Amino acid sequence: MRFIFTLICSLFISGIFGQRSIVIKEDTVSLSIPEGKVKGTLLYPVSKQKVPLVIFISGSGATDRNGNGPGFQNNSLKMLADSLAQAGIATLRYDKRGVGESNNTLSDEREISIDKYIKDATAWFALFQADKRFSSTSFLGHSEGSLIGMVAARQAGAAKFISVAGSGLRASVLLKKQLANLPGTLKEEAFISLDSLAEGHLLQHATPPSLGALLRPSVQPYLISWFAYDPAAEIAKLTIPVLVIQGSNDLQVGTDQADLLAASVHQKAVIIDKMNHVLKAVETREQNQQAYNNPTLPLIPAFVQNIIRFVKQ
Repeated sequence: MRFIFTLICSLFISGIFGQRSIVIKEDTVSLSIPEGKVKGTLLYPVSKQKVPLVIFISGSGATDRNGNGPGFQNNSLKMLADSLAQAGIATLRYDKRGVGESNNTLSDEREISIDKYIKDATAWFALFQADKRFSSTSFLGHSEGSLIGMVAARQAGAAKFISVAGSGLRASVLLKKQLANLPGTLKEEAFISLDSLAEGHLLQHATPPSLGALLRPSVQPYLISWFAYDPAAEIAKLTIPVLVIQGSNDLQVGTDQADLLAASVHQKAVIIDKMNHVLKAVETREQNQQAYNNPTLPLIPAFVQNIIRFVKQ
């Protein structure tokens, strides 16, 4: 049943939690920033008691609140939110600036920065911090969102932090690892450019067309802001409970990255067998690639269970 209000659209969904029937409510919410409104979805079980709230931060590029983007649709973050709601946990997931329904908050790619993403995350936290429906507010960051989430968690004073498929290396170093198989001259030019950006300098030379998607002038300010952060150092600053979780079949971020993050907070990473970067079970490379465009393939239960246990413990 759907009720349309002036500002909020709510969808009530019946579910089962333990032995009792629950009602799950979905609200469209927005965060006002100088450039416009960042749009999001608040999903929560209706309860007489307060429930924990987890704020999701999606991965790099044009990945939206549901874990989808141009050329791929897997609904990974939407599925995770649905699963947590059934377990009595509220979630907020939102489209970052320039993405999805928040597209009108960005007119120039040069305006994007990790620091603005962090500022938005802490503003969302502040918006719901005084909400009497929620007992605590934590952050969950997926992929690049892991870095944003860990910094925002410290700045905002979050209850807990969850890193999902997050890198433990500075982004400039990680990109070098990913570009290691480029042919000699191209690799050398890419590495020189990455080093320059890591030092805070915009490139003064044209980049080869094959590197244009990565090093185009309009994205260089963002790369500079991103390269300034060392995830392993940032997560070590946290004094709250931390969960580092990673899939064994992630082609984008290896388990070594999770181990690096976990070691920084003196614990072991939780490695989910067969899980890929979009949180689905795969065995072959072909299945891995197909999972990015399979919105009906379910999440791995062990992954969801670990998150529920961590949030509720």
